[in-house]
Amino acid sequence: MEKTIEQQDERRLHHRFDSDVHIMTSDEGNLSFAFIRDLSHGGAFIESKKMLPIGDRFEFTLSTGRYQARIVSRVIRHRFCHKNLRPIGFAVAFEEAKGESRFVRDDLLLYAMTKKYLDVWQQPETSKTKLPM
Repeated sequence: MEKTIEQQDERRLHHRFDSDVHIMTSDEGNLSFAFIRDLSHGGAFIESKKMLPIGDRFEFTLSTGRYQARIVSRVIRHRFCHKNLRPIGFAVAFEEAKGESRFVRDDLLLYAMTKKYLDVWQQPETSKTKLPM
């Protein structure tokens, strides 16, 4: 069976879900703000103007409002705007989360999954066409 280009380019092991989670990171005493734009069990895409080198460790705090957890990941890919080559952000692969970190990550993933499917379920039904008799 011949693979399509989309199948060849797809390297993800886990399904991803759109997200709009705000995160804060701290390096060298400076706070940085970014967004998780898509989230999966194995990683995320971080929208940020600050780019870290591929392979660098990236730590950030996730919060469910009730719980907070430090998430450890590694930068695996960069994304740039095709028009002006400005940085858009970077993809990270999560390191194995344990305990509360795993709970918070999985809780936010469940939220993203539920939000996606609720959006689908709440779509208005398309008008039904009558079949000719």
